[in-house]
Amino acid sequence: DVIRLKLSALLAGIVGESEKNARIAFAQIKAKKRCVLVLDELDKALSGRHENQSTDAGVGSNQLGEVLQNLQEIADDRDLQIFVIATVNRTDGLPEELTRPGRFDRCWGVGLPNSDGRIEIGKIHIRLKVKGMDPATIKDRAWKRFATATDKFTGGEIEQAVKDAHRLSFARAMEGRTKDNLPGKEECYPTIDDLLTAAADIKPKAVTNKDDVEKTLNF
Repeated sequence: DVIRLKLSALLAGIVGESEKNARIAFAQIKAKKRCVLVLDELDKALSGRHENQSTDAGVGSNQLGEVLQNLQEIADDRDLQIFVIATVNRTDGLPEELTRPGRFDRCWGVGLPNSDGRIEIGKIHIRLKVKGMDPATIKDRAWKRFATATDKFTGGEIEQAVKDAHRLSFARAMEGRTKDNLPGKEECYPTIDDLLTAAADIKPKAVTNKDDVEKTLNF
């Protein structure tokens, strides 16, 4: 089994209550004995911690201690076969207790997608976000224009561009329509112009927060 645990949501409650929530969640995970545990966006949950208090940017030391204790118990218990993966978008502000040697066996950085990668990510999200649309509806030459327009975009920013493009195409298809004259599904499909317009409205973090992104990529 693969279990995705979003600690930022789990630890968002009242101090004391959130530790209890964490204990319950980890107890259920350890009861499975064998699984892959994905701690998604761990930086949102644990960065910005201040000693003995919680803030809007992170969690308190008690909450952090609860998480680290459970991770250590998973690592020490030979009866458990739980493979833990943690993902972060930013590395600055992560607690030293989390990043010390031995806490995680390996650290990998995932850089920005290249031109071919941006095209493939765009096609994936066309399939996921636009029901019934074949990405091949948009010609290869047009996809290359999309790749150029999304230079320095992350996968998440490309996803947002596709979602915004679909909203644009849907709004255009609905212009002047009534409930008795709704557009067909294909009329709502985004075009390359919709994708380019949506991409132009997104400012990639690799440009607006260049130093922070480079620091994360070089962590």
